[in-house]
Amino acid sequence: MAIEQLKVYEIVRNAVSKNVDIPEFQRQFVWDPQQVKLLTESLYRNYPIGSFLLWDSSEYEESKTAQGAKASQWIVDGQQRTTALSLLLGQKPYWWESAEEWNKALMRYDVMANILTEGNDDRIEFALSNPIRRRDARWISVREILRIDKVEDLTQVAQEIIEKMSDESQNDISLFPIIHSRFGNDNRKLTMCDNPILTILVAG
Repeated sequence: MAIEQLKVYEIVRNAVSKNVDIPEFQRQFVWDPQQVKLLTESLYRNYPIGSFLLWDSSEYEESKTAQGAKASQWIVDGQQRTTALSLLLGQKPYWWESAEEWNKALMRYDVMANILTEGNDDRIEFALSNPIRRRDARWISVREILRIDKVEDLTQVAQEIIEKMSDESQNDISLFPIIHSRFGNDNRKLTMCDNPILTILVAG
């Protein structure tokens, strides 16, 4: 049995491209939104999120194959977490067949971050999306943050947040570095996707 580590974006990319798949009997995603939120917090704080068990599928014949593709490995343990990570990054895994249901899931499992929590604590507050938070400039979708890959784009997002909080314009000077430090300069955003925190056990 081989042991390797994959980064978050790598396991999601494999799920999207069908480099990994799940057996028919594991098709259903059963996690509730609160579990996805807790997973997000664990990633942000750089906590390990457990081992995944993959099975080499070279000798397994699938019951159906889309577009001629065939998975090289099957997820024996870790399907719920893999699907949750896919929701977090907004990328539909191969085994989620309905685009309509996926779009509904993106809304239901939308985790938001309050990047302007009070005090000197550098930690971010996480919560599930609701109409009030979506209208509050202090809250931003984690999915939106994780799509940012340039410092310039992060700067633009920070500026937009500040502009939405125009009633507190006297605090603009202090708000800007806070936004950057909590999801920019300290590489917290990168930590959530790039750190090799997923231990993969591959059974041949």
